[in-house]
Amino acid sequence: MPTAGFRGGHFAAFPLSLAERPLLATTPERVCADCGEPWHRALERRDGRLLAVGDLEPTCMCGADGVPGVVLDPFMDTGTTALAAEKHGRDWIGIELNPKYAAMAEERLRAERAKRQPWQAA
Repeated sequence: MPTAGFRGGHFAAFPLSLAERPLLATTPERVCADCGEPWHRALERRDGRLLAVGDLEPTCMCGADGVPGVVLDPFMDTGTTALAAEKHGRDWIGIELNPKYAAMAEERLRAERAKRQPWQAA
């Protein structure tokens, strides 16, 4: 898979689509705020495929509100995984030891957020 078009000073930023598939496959949309159990959608078979449809519902009996699932990126680099997490309504935690890459990620996230919500850009 080719690298993504990123104008920052990184030599090999990977495409957003590369982060999206594993993120969507492994991180629940919402989890119980008390016990951490993932919420789910009802399953329905359509045209021979099993699809998750309907509203998100808790799988536990806690009765607590749901909070977004959390993505951990231990090698944050330029923030591609964080961008994918925000795009799909997940929270994220990023770890990056290189201060240059951390600054690039912060700027990249700030620019992407400004595109989505131009009235809130500062």
